[in-house]
Parts: sequence; structure tokens; C-alpha cells
Amino acid sequence: MKNMELPFIKDMFEAIAPRYDLLNRLLSLRQDVYWRRLMVSVMELPDNGKVLDVACGTGDVAFEILRQKGLGIRVFGVDFSPGMLVLAKNKIRDAISCPGFSKPSEFGKYPNIYLIAGNAFHLPFKKETFDAITIAFGIRNIRDKLSALKVFHDSLKPGGMLFVLELATPRKDYYYHFIFFILKKFFP
Repeated sequence: MKNMELPFIKDMFEAIAPRYDLLNRLLSLRQDVYWRRLMVSVMELPDNGKVLDVACGTGDVAFEILRQKGLGIRVFGVDFSPGMLVLAKNKIRDAISCPGFSKPSEFGKYPNIYLIAGNAFHLPFKKETFDAITIAFGIRNIRDKLSALKVFHDSLKPGGMLFVLELATPRKDYYYHFIFFILKKFFP
């Protein structure tokens, strides 16, 4: 299954999609919000930059990019889980009432966030398209990481930046046991 995500990973994300944000908040003790903000804060983008968010999930990174870097940035979110993309689309629709975001031009479509069902190995973009690429909490689910990183590299403009944000397994202490209790009890 080289150059493909495993089908059971896709099925798992479809199953946990409605609880995905909660899972991230619990597993990281809400540090995921801080980590995303920090990741985006160090991005150097032109005013009309393009960012690819691979394994975009429910769109948290895309929203953080627009919040910090301005509405002139275009963010392309790619995910292989239709359930995750539906949740991201709903967040975009609900952003109408969020401070700092203007009203979308069409129902369910937020200016400058483009959601695409896709695979990290077969991105529907020309080479050297993006000023930055992000993948937050997704690289662990890609079996052939080296091939995916090569695809990301080819998609970056010269001087572009790749940001990989990921959780690590905690030391075997109380936090470790808490996390694995939560995983075993509440999530597949």
C-alpha cells in the first residue's frame, strides 16, 4: 500500500470526525490550540500567499492562518475524509458570526478557504505552487512519510516552508495513563 493511506485509517477518521476537535483538546490538554497559533505565527507569507493544509481535518489550521495572516491569504485544505471536510465546511459557514471574518459571498463557502477531498500523495496542484504547507496531527497516519514529504517539497515554491505539527507519546507517568484511558474508553 505504498503511496496510499491505509483504508482503516480513513474509516477511523470517518468514525471519529464528530469528536475530532474534542479528542485533540483532550489528548493535548488543549495545548493543540496554542501549538497551532505558534506554528502559524512563525510563517512568513506574502500578502497574497498560498498555503496548503494537508490532512486539514475540521479546518482549525486554515482559520488560524486567516486570523493571523489576513484574509488575502488563500488556504487550500486537503483531507481524505469526507466527514472531516463536512465539519470544516460547517465551520466555514458558521464563521459568518465570528469576529475578524467577513460574511461569505455564498452559503457554505468562505472566501480564501478551499476544501478538497484528496490524498497526500496525489495532490491536484502544479509543482511550486505554495508558499507554505502545513500538516497538523496527520503525518503519523501516513505510512510512507518520505514519499509524502517529497510530494510536499515539490509543491512548495523555492524558499517555501513546510510545517509539521504532531503529538508524541508521553512518558509513562500519570499523563500517559490518563491519555490511554481516554483513548481506550471513549475513542476507537
